[in-house]
Amino acid sequence: MFRIKYRSAAPKPALAERDKLISFMKDHCVVRSTQELLLSPSGRRIDWLVDTRIALLNSQMALCIAALYWELLRDIKPFQLACMELTGVPLMVAIQTYGAMHGEMINSFIVRKERKRTGRQNQIEGIITDAPVIFVDDVMNSGNSLLKAAAILDGYDVSIRYAIALVDFDSREVNSRLAKMGIGSKSILHLNELGLEKISTHQEEDELEPLFRRKWRHSLATGSYFYEAPKSVPVVDDKNVYFGSDNGVLWCLDQVSGATVWSFGVPCLGDKGIWSTAAVTDSAVYFGGYDGNLYALDKYSGQPLWEYHFADWIGSSPCISSQQNMLFIGLEHAHYLKKGSLLGIDLTSGISRWEFVTRGMIHATPLYDRDRGCVFIGTDDGMFYAIDASTGREIWSLSGCGAIRSIPTIDRVRDTVLFGSFDHCIYALQASTGKITWKTVLQGAVYSQPLLVDDQVFIACTDKRLYILDVETGLVMKRVEAHAKLFATPVRVGDNVYIASTAGCVYRYSLITKRVDGLQNFSERITTSLVHSLANDIYFIATIDNSLHALVNAL
Repeated sequence: MFRIKYRSAAPKPALAERDKLISFMKDHCVVRSTQELLLSPSGRRIDWLVDTRIALLNSQMALCIAALYWELLRDIKPFQLACMELTGVPLMVAIQTYGAMHGEMINSFIVRKERKRTGRQNQIEGIITDAPVIFVDDVMNSGNSLLKAAAILDGYDVSIRYAIALVDFDSREVNSRLAKMGIGSKSILHLNELGLEKISTHQEEDELEPLFRRKWRHSLATGSYFYEAPKSVPVVDDKNVYFGSDNGVLWCLDQVSGATVWSFGVPCLGDKGIWSTAAVTDSAVYFGGYDGNLYALDKYSGQPLWEYHFADWIGSSPCISSQQNMLFIGLEHAHYLKKGSLLGIDLTSGISRWEFVTRGMIHATPLYDRDRGCVFIGTDDGMFYAIDASTGREIWSLSGCGAIRSIPTIDRVRDTVLFGSFDHCIYALQASTGKITWKTVLQGAVYSQPLLVDDQVFIACTDKRLYILDVETGLVMKRVEAHAKLFATPVRVGDNVYIASTAGCVYRYSLITKRVDGLQNFSERITTSLVHSLANDIYFIATIDNSLHALVNAL
């Protein structure tokens, strides 16, 4: 049997071991652009990078690194180790193994960047104990990995005591931010010891300032982690916020306190519940459920006003025409000849005025054009329709697109209607005829609604980029890297556009500086848009675990 010979404590590494590590990393881990092409996450060339994996995957250097870590860890026991995938894993295992070889038994766990969608659907691999948490990472650069881990652990009511990096890029901004968060920081090596200095051509994505402070959080712990798709977006009025959940409950919460005003449950078949985004008027709240029913509730009490029962599923969200006193919503049916339909229903009585049948299911949300008195809607079989809002008759249609789940946008200046599709394209059609004005091919499916900002169109794409297009021609003017899939529609608040990603990140893009200047990390994936309440200056965002976060500006 293999036996480990334990010692009383991990020995102090000789100074020569540290020098040996520096020499090895200079020779093997510092890679320069004169040797090979080096690219940043956004595709720009960089001058150099530090590839610590070469050292961590060398058994002699891994033991040397672990010994140097224990030199720092010895004085802060007890503790447990945490890291974020990928490079943090061999680093943490080396530290833990070296400690065990010398009689130091410690717990460790891995923080996933995104919760696993299958199997146990874990976000934390391992067991978290009550011991203080030491976060280990190969480099301390922008600090984004650490901040992401801190946001995830906050969801478990766990905080990080120290962060220890193999190589510290010596960012004053990062160290200052960690100090404000109560996180101590240490490092084995500093960048200048490797003959490097932090320069703008290498560090194109500087430290992004935090955007928000959390006011309150409403957590249900009933979310479906498997389905990565847009769900119910929070909707606000002057006082309350309304949103649906995977377990089939529509919640009405007080914006300021987060207290429940009322809630309304629907029969929940499976784990989709309510994906429909509510439509709120002065007196009522309307939404669809995956039980196939359309509901109208009293806005103040949550009591039902009427229900419509003639669909099998509803994933679409309602849009309202006050001038017609009508609601429009897409329906899905379990019938091979009638898979979808667009419903026009009386707001007051809940009686159907008309139903336009389609061969493809309708999961998309319709858009009402008050100037033309028509409704625009896309279907899962790639059709896009303009329907007369009064009669339900087809005005025109376009075929040959991919599945359409994007909400359209009307450009009244150019008299066009814009939408995205699963065929990776953004379409601009003449609103009166349906003729294609322009079509732009992206690199992924589009769920998001196009956002018009002056003469530009902002489009979030599942290829992990935000695209900014010229509204006249459809030409791509700029690509903004988000490093994770984008399902949520970009939202403009003042001179900023906010983008939410499946990495649990919200980015702020400044319309003044034309760059991303802020980042907020959340513990779970985000597939729905940020919402801003003008009445209370509070931001709301829902994460995939059915938690609703109320936020205020950090400054």
